[in-house]
Amino acid sequence: MLQTVNNFEVVGNSLDGTTVYNNVIQDNTDILVLDISITKKDGIEVLKEFSEKEFPCKVIILSSYDDLKII
Repeated sequence: MLQTVNNFEVVGNSLDGTTVYNNVIQDNTDILVLDISITKKDGIEVLKEFSEKEFPCKVIILSSYDDLKII
């Protein structure tokens, strides 16, 4: 769906947090759509690493969880 938007380019996707993190750093990603439930590093771990390095990427978090404690 995102690839159909004008002036918007999807540069990659992955189901594993380590690859997501490395690709975002390498590609200077502007916006990351991130699922909390990914392998190797979960979405929370990826966000913590971005925060520690003050990486300026905007993040949209997706989750199928409906537990308020997790949200």
